[in-house]
Amino acid sequence: IEAGRREVQEEPFDILACVKSAQALLHGKANEKSIQLNVEITPSLPKLMGDLRGVNQILINLLTNAIKFTPAGGKVVVSAARNASGGMVLSVKDNGPGIPAHEVQSVLNSFSRGSLATKGAVDGAGLRLSIVKGLMDLHGGDVSIVSEVGKGTEVLITFPAHRVLTGPRGEIIAAPNVQSESQRKLIAITG
Repeated sequence: IEAGRREVQEEPFDILACVKSAQALLHGKANEKSIQLNVEITPSLPKLMGDLRGVNQILINLLTNAIKFTPAGGKVVVSAARNASGGMVLSVKDNGPGIPAHEVQSVLNSFSRGSLATKGAVDGAGLRLSIVKGLMDLHGGDVSIVSEVGKGTEVLITFPAHRVLTGPRGEIIAAPNVQSESQRKLIAITG
């Protein structure tokens, strides 16, 4: 990803379906710690255009981190909504130990781990969030972290408005009968 060698395979996808897929994959890990994994996403959200494999990796990484840092019996909430600029924001929020304010930006760097993860002997190489950032950069999106020590962490990923398939052009691109990438590009250009 950092070398810019990751090819983005553009296709329309449903963010709720992606979240449900990641939730099903990590259900066992959440159950082991009796963590409640809530999905608060309305099915009426428009589809997004992007790399489905990459977005699935983003969700798996974010949910894995949230489950890992949430104490037994805790809660992880995944939500998504449109923002004021027409983009879509996905949130993964936990009630774990949180990240000290001075470490929030550094945890997005490769091999960087917060001091609470290090002190708590939490395993991991510190790559998940940097991979999320790299994949969101490829989508022209953003990653931000809101955290408070002792109260948990919320990771927000924002897809820009041009990736949200709304209106007539978006409906045509997202339609199941548009099969090829070249058809989608032609519609996007002429729309």
